[in-house]
Amino acid sequence: MNKLLIRTGNYTDFEQEIRNGKYLTTENKIGNLISISGDRGKSFKFGFEGKVLSQLAPRRDFWKVWHNNIGKIDEEQNMRYYIHEYYHKVLSKVDIMVLLKDETFPILLCYEEVQNFCHRHILAEYLNIRYGIGVNDITIEKDRNFSLFDNLYISNQDNFNGENKSKKIIPNPRPQSIRQILLEVLREDLDNIQDETFKTRLNKLLYSDFERST
Repeated sequence: MNKLLIRTGNYTDFEQEIRNGKYLTTENKIGNLISISGDRGKSFKFGFEGKVLSQLAPRRDFWKVWHNNIGKIDEEQNMRYYIHEYYHKVLSKVDIMVLLKDETFPILLCYEEVQNFCHRHILAEYLNIRYGIGVNDITIEKDRNFSLFDNLYISNQDNFNGENKSKKIIPNPRPQSIRQILLEVLREDLDNIQDETFKTRLNKLLYSDFERST
């Protein structure tokens, strides 16, 4: 499972593919573009008419609370609220691997700019914590002259370094606090997690995190 190549990005960074209506791996040689935003990508300036996984989109009720609280309450407190709600109302309700089992090199798209807080980053960290899958947020250079097969084995954040620029795929860092907050939310829900493999992996991560902090 850790060989599965899943990536995330925003609509703008795939403007050329979306404008040309090229959503599939066989057409754009980058990956299978899939919307995970609440509006199904239709607010993007060229519109998105590819596949949609609305099951992974944030729910409007907590998104609205979070959005209305921007600048009014502590940023980390607001972020924690969103992560807590996204986990309990979305991530804990779906089997992501079932959703993605038939997808070829999925790239999960939403709106937020690179490095901004976004549910796609929460999803990426969750996939890493639960399944050990490394999910990179990527930007594609304008020169698309490369083959997808140059990138098949890039499957976690550690694989990326300065040498990968020749591949034309640029990895974006995620806000560091997302992982820590998500681990805290998962720890609070530990007794309710039924998947023993997940629980074992989470306990190891929580123990390692505790060791580093002491």
